[in-house]
Amino acid sequence: MARVRQERGYGTNPWSTHSRFLISHALLRNTEYAAPLRVWLEQGKAAGPAVEDQTPLESLLILDEAHNAAPTSNTLRYAIDSGLTRRLRDLAPLFAHRIFLAATPHNGHSNSFTALLELLDPARFVRGVPFEPADLDTVLVRRLKDDLRRMGEDFPERIVAPLSLPGGSLPADTPELELSRLLQTYRRQREQRLILVGASKRQRNADRLVITNLQKRLLSSIEAFARTLRVHRRSLDRQQEQHRAAMTAPGVRLDLLHDGADRDSDLSELGEDELIEAYTRGFPELGETLRPTALIPAASSEGVQLLVQERAPLTPLDQTCCDGNHLWQATPQERFERLRRETGVESGLLFNGTQLRLVVAAFFNGKKMKNRDCLRQLYLEATLQHSTAEQLEAELTEPLEQLREGEKGLQPLHWQLDFPDVFGRAEPGFDVFVDNL
Repeated sequence: MARVRQERGYGTNPWSTHSRFLISHALLRNTEYAAPLRVWLEQGKAAGPAVEDQTPLESLLILDEAHNAAPTSNTLRYAIDSGLTRRLRDLAPLFAHRIFLAATPHNGHSNSFTALLELLDPARFVRGVPFEPADLDTVLVRRLKDDLRRMGEDFPERIVAPLSLPGGSLPADTPELELSRLLQTYRRQREQRLILVGASKRQRNADRLVITNLQKRLLSSIEAFARTLRVHRRSLDRQQEQHRAAMTAPGVRLDLLHDGADRDSDLSELGEDELIEAYTRGFPELGETLRPTALIPAASSEGVQLLVQERAPLTPLDQTCCDGNHLWQATPQERFERLRRETGVESGLLFNGTQLRLVVAAFFNGKKMKNRDCLRQLYLEATLQHSTAEQLEAELTEPLEQLREGEKGLQPLHWQLDFPDVFGRAEPGFDVFVDNL
C-alpha cells in the first residue's frame, strides 16, 4: 500500500490499481486495508460504469477456507462472531458475486452454519432461521475426490492399510512416546518454577496455553512439533536476553501494540480465534459467555497484557441490561470486570464507540466512586502517553503490586462480580450472614 501511494500519489486507492488481488484472512481483518476496499466497492455500486477507471464494473469475492468465517460456537446455543466474520459481514454484500470454498466440514451448530450461509447469500438465508434442503441445493456444489476422478481428474487414491504392532504396542523407545514423556516432564518443571517464583494467575494461564500448543503440534506430527519447538526456543532465548538487558534500554519496539506477537513469540503459533477462545469464560448457570474482542500480548513476558472488549456504539457502560435475555442483570463494566478477574489479566480496555475506559484494579481502590474514577483516568492517561509496550506494562503493574504488598496488603473482592446470581436477581444481596465465631 505504501509503495502504491508513493508511485501513484497518496490519494490513489490501492484497490483500483489492479484487477485481481490475493490476500490473507489476516490482511482482510486489517482496517488499514479493508477501509479503502470498502470505499472502492461502494463507489462501484453507486457510480456504475461512468467512472470505470476508478470503480469496479463487476466484482467477485472468492473466499478460501470459508469455514473460518463461520462464527465460533460455545457451550451455549449462540455463535459468537469472530473478527473475520464481522469483516465479511461488512464487505461481502458489496461484491456482485461471491464464491466460498472449503474442504472442512462445519462445526455442526445450525446457528453458526446459517450465519455463514447468510454471508454467502442474504436473499435466501437468515442467521438462526431454518431452511429447506432445496434452498441449500441451489447454492452448494459438493465434490469428493471420487467424483473428480470420474470426471477425468488425476487424483491418487488413498489406501489405508492396517499396521500390525509386534506385541500389540509400540516399543518404549519409540520417538513419539519418548517426546511425549519429555514434554510432560518439561510441563511439570515449568509449573514448579512458576510456583516457586510466585507467578500470577495470568502467567500460569499463559504457560498452560504454550504447553497445550506444543502438545497439539506433537499429536499432528514430529515435523510440526519441531517447527513449533524452534519458535518456542527462540521465544525463551529472547526473554533471557531481555532479562539481561537494562529495563530502560533504548530501542524498544511498538510492534506488539500494533501488530500483535511476532514470529518468535509462542502466541504467534495461535490463530486469532484460538487465542480469544482461550481467554473466553462461560457461565452456563447464568446463560452467559464472556469473550474479549481482541488481545494485546505482553511485551516483556508470556501471556496477555490487555484485554480489549468493544461494545455496540453508544452502549451505556454503567446501565444494567434489562432485555430479558440475560439472567445476570449486570452492567457491561461489571461483565468486563468479571472476565478480567477470571482470566487473570489485570488490565483491559472497554470501548463503546465514543467512550474508552481503562479497567484495572484501581476500580477496587478508593472508598468512593469519584476516587475510583480519578484513578481510572490517571491510568488511562498513563496508557496513552507511553510510547512503548514495556513502559505501559510497568506503569500498570506498579499500582497493582502496591495494592497487594503494602503495609496492609489487600486482595480485592468485588461482591457483585463474585456472586452474580445473588446480586443479579430482583432483590439483590444476601439475606443473612452466618459465621462460626
